[in-house]
Amino acid sequence: MVGLIFAATLAWFSSPATMQLTRTAPTMVSVSITTRMFGLVRLGEKRVDGVQAVELVRSRTPGSRSETPDRLMFKTADGRIDHGYDQQLFAPDFVAIQEFVADPAQTAASWSSIARGSELRRFVFAQAAMLFLAVLGASMLWTAVRSTFPAS
Repeated sequence: MVGLIFAATLAWFSSPATMQLTRTAPTMVSVSITTRMFGLVRLGEKRVDGVQAVELVRSRTPGSRSETPDRLMFKTADGRIDHGYDQQLFAPDFVAIQEFVADPAQTAASWSSIARGSELRRFVFAQAAMLFLAVLGASMLWTAVRSTFPAS
């Protein structure tokens, strides 16, 4: 059970996200956020259509000493959209995303969460841990097989 929890945690640590913005009208953009386990296996996609603007919303109360980060929000005709953690991975790219939404001459753009140092380190650490666990598991299996079937 502990191994399963550890494997799930490593898979989560090793799940970078990609955000693709596509202009659908002069003042509207479609956003797609795709998450892939180990950068390969697609886990899911979250879409926001009809984005008219993007904004950073402060979630701290005035005078608070909290270190809660600002939240990236997509503004549509239906209100603000926040798809949670995967969307918030792109908060550091706010200025570039805002410029894309504001510039009707741009038709498509893409960002990867792994492009930043902190996400890249997290991804590489998870990959190294999985490799270590695989080698450890293989050596334990080899030891078990050798002790069960000793060479004559």
